[in-house]
Amino acid sequence: MMEIGNAPERLERFFGPGHTATIEPLATGGLSGARVWRVRHRDGEFALRCSPRGRPGLEQTAWAHQCMAAAGLGFVPRPALTRTGPSCFEEAEGVWELQTWMPGSPALCAASPDAHLLATADAVTLLHRAWRAGFSKREPSPTLLVRNQRLARLIAEAPAAADLRSARAETPFAPELESLATQIAAAARVARAELDRVEPSVSTLHPVVIDLKQDHVLFTGDRVSGIVDFGAMAVDTPAVDWARLIGSIAGDDANLWRRWTDAAASGLLRAEAADLRALLPALDASGTVLSAANWLSWLAGGWRPPTGGEPLVRERLARLAGRLRALAQGHVAARIGAGQAPPAV
Repeated sequence: MMEIGNAPERLERFFGPGHTATIEPLATGGLSGARVWRVRHRDGEFALRCSPRGRPGLEQTAWAHQCMAAAGLGFVPRPALTRTGPSCFEEAEGVWELQTWMPGSPALCAASPDAHLLATADAVTLLHRAWRAGFSKREPSPTLLVRNQRLARLIAEAPAAADLRSARAETPFAPELESLATQIAAAARVARAELDRVEPSVSTLHPVVIDLKQDHVLFTGDRVSGIVDFGAMAVDTPAVDWARLIGSIAGDDANLWRRWTDAAASGLLRAEAADLRALLPALDASGTVLSAANWLSWLAGGWRPPTGGEPLVRERLARLAGRLRALAQGHVAARIGAGQAPPAV
């Protein structure tokens, strides 16, 4: 458990000197290095967060806060303002922000009941529509464009055997590293074929969460009571959010992809649903491969997880290795779930 540290002092920027808030340290924000505290104050309950500098930066955090406030939805946290006006500030230890506390707990999983699927679909669709009403444009997805370029480089510059041998000698994750490295080239070719099929398609772009995972959707009973973690927000196609969310739940299970894709499309107009079904396979396949490439780069570069984070890293790497293996064999679960035939590789 974390210590309170300088959280009381930082809270003065929101509540003023001499505040009587009680502060409960919570677990760190996953592998990001962020620190989170639960704050109880006469004005309500809040989540105080300090993110390492640049992850996300001050400008990105302030923009995300504007989007969250503009959504006007009860399950989206409301950023608190400091006494001088801004909703966030930067100190030597990182970027600080305070948001209303979201009740509930994560409940989405492979065995989620239909009520949870439909509630999630309704909540995410409401959020996307709220943001689209404030700003939207018709352009190719930035995520797809960047991923196409990265996959092309990855295929052309496969990890060198000497580099991998050196990394294996220095990292405690040697077996996981080797498992990723042996599958990534073949999986990258499959992912590139998926991207080639949809580019240069044009989609409706608006603010989206980007890092919408199953643990970020909170439930109270069968109701979505909170969606949290908006630090990675960007302007892109809403299919990016759905690919991230469904992929975190369904993995390589085509039946789960079908179930979740149908739920996600149920509240959309026909053209929106068609766009979603077309983009999900490319987004999921490319995201899986490039996530593995990121891990290879981090581990080969000597990165180590925060204290206590090693089991979580091993779990993620094992899941990624399994997904790469399936892709390398041409199994694109999102495509099967969307009811589409595979492209030629």
